[in-house]
Amino acid sequence: MKLNPKLKSVIVFCLKLVVTLVPAYFVYRNIVSDPEWDVGDLYNLFKKNSVFPLVLALLCLAVSNFTACLQWKLLLEKQGVRLKYGRLLKLYHVGLFFNNFMPGNVGGDVKKVYDIRMQGGQDTVGAGFTATVFDRLFGLFFITLFALGVGALFFIHDPEQRAFMWPSVWIFLGFCVMFAGLLSRRIGRFFCRMAGKVLPEKISLYRLGLKSFFEEGRSLAQISHPSVVSVLNFFRANQTVYMVMNYLQGDTLQDFIVTARELKQNKVFRESTIRSLFDEVLRGLRIVHQHKMLHLDLKPANIFITEDNSAVMIDFGAAREVLNKDGNFTRPMYTPGFAAPEMYRRDTAMGPWTDIYAIGACIYSSMMGYPPNDAPKRQEKDRLGLSLSRMRGIYSDNLIEVVEWCMALDPLSRPQSVFALQKELSRKGERQFTKLSMGEKMRLQFDTMFNDPKKGLRRVTQVGGAATRK
Repeated sequence: MKLNPKLKSVIVFCLKLVVTLVPAYFVYRNIVSDPEWDVGDLYNLFKKNSVFPLVLALLCLAVSNFTACLQWKLLLEKQGVRLKYGRLLKLYHVGLFFNNFMPGNVGGDVKKVYDIRMQGGQDTVGAGFTATVFDRLFGLFFITLFALGVGALFFIHDPEQRAFMWPSVWIFLGFCVMFAGLLSRRIGRFFCRMAGKVLPEKISLYRLGLKSFFEEGRSLAQISHPSVVSVLNFFRANQTVYMVMNYLQGDTLQDFIVTARELKQNKVFRESTIRSLFDEVLRGLRIVHQHKMLHLDLKPANIFITEDNSAVMIDFGAAREVLNKDGNFTRPMYTPGFAAPEMYRRDTAMGPWTDIYAIGACIYSSMMGYPPNDAPKRQEKDRLGLSLSRMRGIYSDNLIEVVEWCMALDPLSRPQSVFALQKELSRKGERQFTKLSMGEKMRLQFDTMFNDPKKGLRRVTQVGGAATRK
């Protein structure tokens, strides 16, 4: 149940008021209401003594808070969360307030993590938590260092006071060991080796993944085609593998589909645009297949349209075929709606026809403005033909038939090679446009009433969104 925005703002205001008044009440009850307390005593204290120490203390407190907030900002930026310093300073002081008045002095830390999440979204929770924890650790480290300095002064002036110093020494050394463990690569590699002994199967699978990723980078580096993103370099470092690709300027096909869909016209793209665009994509995909590789995650988000209107396939960076201990292939990453039925199963072979299914789904999205139903749902009740029939009279019968051909549930019923699909898609001749009859229009109207095909549009905010792993 969603709350009314005005009611929600009133509730939030009341909660803030309660959180502010409760500490104020405890201060009043424990200090102001004490019979022995007199405000005149405080006035006389400041009158008799110099104000300079108080001003100096307040200045040190301000510098400490400003630098601590800067430290918090740098910790967040290291994890990709960038917020303005002024905004973080406000959140930091709100956290300090809660730390001073909440039990255990941790209420402010929770509040800071919550505020970071509200500013940066759900994905920033981990970064906010990590930055706040390290901020606390660094704060405790410097407090311990200060205590160690005070203990050293006590020890210099009075050897009998050495007891003040030793606890700080041990705590300081403990912090040094902890930070060394967190920041040392050598110690990190030691723990990786220990984890390899505890979880040998997982580590061996991980190493196979690195090997597959490295081999994929080597294969892609051999491909030079305008429709395939260029791999400039690939190398091993830091217990993993890196792949450096060419920088492209432009937008993804997904962005163009969303923009065109918002215009609410009969067709998302002209048929000539669709044919020309996917002819380029197929030229690149054919070269990829000739190098014994499969893309396996083709979708509008992975087709990039450069500023000179060239189509480039991207996202070859994931190692999608990793041998398990039985010698079979684990299922790769896939995107519902664009993944062929065989990608959901372990006992079926994948090949060029698997990528061709995704090409058909991409053409479907370019025609309809939203992705098709995923393969398991289609296997229960296939409504692809009915959905495409809405495009009759808008797109040629040949283009609609090509999409149905590519998206056949049976792999053997699809084009078995990119060349076969290219030949059909680029076939010249007069194209026939068959309009819907009155009976077919009425049937579609009834079907829309009970099974709205645009539910997928409301469910899927991005065409070909996040990939999932089976």
